[in-house]
Amino acid sequence: MLIDAHMHLGALNSALKLVSSLKDRNLTILSSSVTTKNVKEQLNLVKDNSLIKLFAGIHPWFSDSFKDSDSDLDELISDPRISGIGECGLDSFCSVPFEIQLKSFNKQLKMACEYSKPLCLHVRGTHNEVLECLKKYKGFVTGIVHGFNSSVQIAKEYRKLGFYLSLGHQILKPSKKMLEVIDCIGPEGLVLESDYEEKSLSEYDLDAIKSYYQKLCEITHVEYESLQNIISNNINSILENSR
Repeated sequence: MLIDAHMHLGALNSALKLVSSLKDRNLTILSSSVTTKNVKEQLNLVKDNSLIKLFAGIHPWFSDSFKDSDSDLDELISDPRISGIGECGLDSFCSVPFEIQLKSFNKQLKMACEYSKPLCLHVRGTHNEVLECLKKYKGFVTGIVHGFNSSVQIAKEYRKLGFYLSLGHQILKPSKKMLEVIDCIGPEGLVLESDYEEKSLSEYDLDAIKSYYQKLCEITHVEYESLQNIISNNINSILENSR
């Protein structure tokens, strides 16, 4: 079973077609949201499909819409069809003031503890700040770091906190830094993602996520089937306590 650890189902024109074909494609997807409206639309789409793991959250780009008492988000996260919280985090390149992003992120961290849900983290230029927040909840939160593209030292810090690093299309032409992270962390600390947040596609490109698996096999010298099992175990370890 292939697992796409981060994508946005709502960005696909053919979302309904993908939902109905996941079993035939031997694929499980983790689909994140960026607003509460976004995840409500996805809930209507996926119904009770067990091959789709929905994450409900407020993206830092939209964190200025977050309220101290966000009943919509509380209601969504308590829904048993929601597997995790995200995508949430901090972004230094975002126009929303950092203080507002931080308030939204801390609220969602508290929700992750309260509801025992894993996190999907969006981190751009803010790894130190995000790690500082996560350390306050060490042992109580876990999840994935979406689109990881930082140093070995930062990677180690996330792994100490129980987070897995999600690699995307950059793995096809990996930088020296990415190769060092892969070598240090190993497949036991990694997951793979397609991430379609920035463009709307008519079809889901299954060959893309397959190619990422194949490339990671090449880099780590792990057989394809074994890598599928390792990544499945990684994903299951963050989802097993979700309620």
